[in-house]
Amino acid sequence: MPTGSILNKINDRGFTFIAVDPEHEIDENVFLHVTAIQDQDQVNLFVRGSRVEFELVLVSRDGQDRPQARNARLVIETTDTGISTLPVGERRGNVKFWHPMGYGFIVDEKGDHEYYTKATSVPGGYLRQGDSVSFDLEEEDSGKAQAINVKVLHWDSVGDPYHDLIDMGHPRWANTITEGLAEHEDWNYRVHPSKDPFVFSGVT
Repeated sequence: MPTGSILNKINDRGFTFIAVDPEHEIDENVFLHVTAIQDQDQVNLFVRGSRVEFELVLVSRDGQDRPQARNARLVIETTDTGISTLPVGERRGNVKFWHPMGYGFIVDEKGDHEYYTKATSVPGGYLRQGDSVSFDLEEEDSGKAQAINVKVLHWDSVGDPYHDLIDMGHPRWANTITEGLAEHEDWNYRVHPSKDPFVFSGVT
């Protein structure tokens, strides 16, 4: 049975998409409608980053077969540490900071403590400032607690136009631009300005 992660919370029209895990070799995101969730009591737990498994069916639209999910349900996984990854953790908080390199800090809902977390503890691999999350705690060798099993519950504005209006998604977007979209430019001085027909030489 295919598995994957929810890309965004279920929208007002009742659907979202699942990013399928690479080992299943499904190239496109899978459509999921709220009515295709196996346990309707868990609909509110299908948020961005939630881990799910589902049955895959192909539905013909505009002459093409599109993948859709049926009987989707939340997955309880076991990490290398033996800790169960539950749909929603015991603690709640907000993302204070997230670095594109894959780490950040979560402030608990009371504002009393900050907890370090990293991409491997986050389904989907990234968080956004303003995300409200649930999480569990794991004690490190140093004695400090680290947030694990982080699940995004919803998102709140933070009062900054850049963060409030733009979600660039996973930091891999930068690689996509540089590798697939950006045109090569020769940024050096091998071409003398006087030989460039588009540069004013000062000669009248």
